[in-house]
Amino acid sequence: MIPEIPPICTCKTPTAPPPPRNRAVGKRLLNGRGACRVHGGGFAGAVQAYVPLEMAEEFRRGMEEAFGEGAFHPLRIRPCGAYCMSSNW
Repeated sequence: MIPEIPPICTCKTPTAPPPPRNRAVGKRLLNGRGACRVHGGGFAGAVQAYVPLEMAEEFRRGMEEAFGEGAFHPLRIRPCGAYCMSSNW
């Protein structure tokens, strides 16, 4: 399903794929829909993807096929956005 993508950078943890490779696979799976970017620092191999709901299961399967089971962690953004949970903070 996913064409072979050669590593395009090295990383200190040889078992963690470099973020540019993860991003390349994510972009291919999204095929012009949604977005995929390298995310944060200190999390070797982490990318953040915005995936249309109707593509989520296919995207999960593709990422896990490429990087192993558990490589995909879905998150949802709550509809109300940010708000103050306690005035004691």
